[in-house]
Amino acid sequence: MSQFWIPVILSVIVAAIGALLFFKSKPARLKAFATLLLLPMITLALFYNRSEPLEATNAVDQKPSPESYTRPSLNLLNENEHAAPIPDEAAALRSMLAGAKALQELQWPDSGKVYTPISLWNRIDGAAEVYKRFGLRRALFATAQIDGNDIEIQLYHLGSKQNASAYFVHATKDSPGQTLDGVGDRALLWQGGGELSAGSIYAKVVLTTGLDIQEVKESPKVVLTALGNHKKPSKANSQSTTKETEKNTPNATNSQQLGLDAKLVKYYGVQSTKVTGTIRNILFNDMAHAAAFLGAIRPRKNVKRLHYFGFEAPDQAALSQGKEVFWATGKNARNDVLALLSKAPSPTLPGVASLKKCSELLVQLNGWSGRAYLGPTTVCRYSDGREVFVAQADDSAMTQLKDSFEGIQKKGNGILMAEDPYVGRVFLGRKGQRVVGAAGYEKHTQARKIIEQLLAQ
Repeated sequence: MSQFWIPVILSVIVAAIGALLFFKSKPARLKAFATLLLLPMITLALFYNRSEPLEATNAVDQKPSPESYTRPSLNLLNENEHAAPIPDEAAALRSMLAGAKALQELQWPDSGKVYTPISLWNRIDGAAEVYKRFGLRRALFATAQIDGNDIEIQLYHLGSKQNASAYFVHATKDSPGQTLDGVGDRALLWQGGGELSAGSIYAKVVLTTGLDIQEVKESPKVVLTALGNHKKPSKANSQSTTKETEKNTPNATNSQQLGLDAKLVKYYGVQSTKVTGTIRNILFNDMAHAAAFLGAIRPRKNVKRLHYFGFEAPDQAALSQGKEVFWATGKNARNDVLALLSKAPSPTLPGVASLKKCSELLVQLNGWSGRAYLGPTTVCRYSDGREVFVAQADDSAMTQLKDSFEGIQKKGNGILMAEDPYVGRVFLGRKGQRVVGAAGYEKHTQARKIIEQLLAQ
């Protein structure tokens, strides 16, 4: 039952009891009931209407609910579109924090804690509601020390640069302080701390002790500068990156032969293409990029899985072998690509051998649902909505993976159960460098079986 209906029902009960106790006749009781009910209804209406958007909040990019969320998909063949992967806000916050952790004068008692829009209330009470109205996705709190004095660092991912900038304006409009030029998008330093916005992140630094020590007093400025400039490359690196980009720009012929945008051809690492009749032979940097490309060109409707990562659809078919993709069109497309398939061993990507019954088997270059720290991830999707992923993860990647979920619980045999804001309940298991996840399973025993099977390989 929602929080709204509980006080409504209580108001009705109280009004009814009051009318029965203090009025004898039926008409009087009805009038009293209506009168007694009117006042709490007006109060409730005012209470639930109190959270009007703050200035500039009409630009807030609200996070979709699991019910309304649709997984991004690519349909490069028909619509030439490229949907960006779901961003991993926790990883972005830790990446910014890494700028401050590089400062040698600071010590770090802990690695920091990530909060969701729901759990943030436990840390800052009602102030969490304000951040939520500006599009809060994730928050990270960490404490550093300088000469025994604590510096609290608060990072808030607000979903977009526009939201972060809007909140910065809201938070600093009445704050006296010194503007820091060249730090993030905008920054303000005040006595005992400061704040900034950089991209989609709003950051706040607060010095809790040591305000009378000159070196400690200067630390908020140093920390803000490190946070705001954590991704800025040097001029030499920028020139090097530009030259490398020019060097790796794919030949325009590849894009034209595939009928795809040049940026997409570069994204998937296309090295060369050869067209023979209705068949395209495409060479990639590695096996993972070849498999990921198949997921990108896979149509949305009337499609069946072919071989491992391939597919067949009306008038087209494609499959991968090693670093190559064979993509054919026409009525005989399926037979054409199968004829090119040699008796080479199955792909060596993790989990492939045990995921033969998937409706769709693909590789996501940026990890499962955009969790880039997992690297290339094998993903198995079943027709009933279940999904299994297999990736490689060290301790750092596993920590970031856990931070991206909510309500983690241990279910025995090393299996974890958690909630994902997009897909709901997720089960996780890890053995060595391999991590396996399963979503769409109601019972942990079912998920545990497939996880243990994949970890045993």
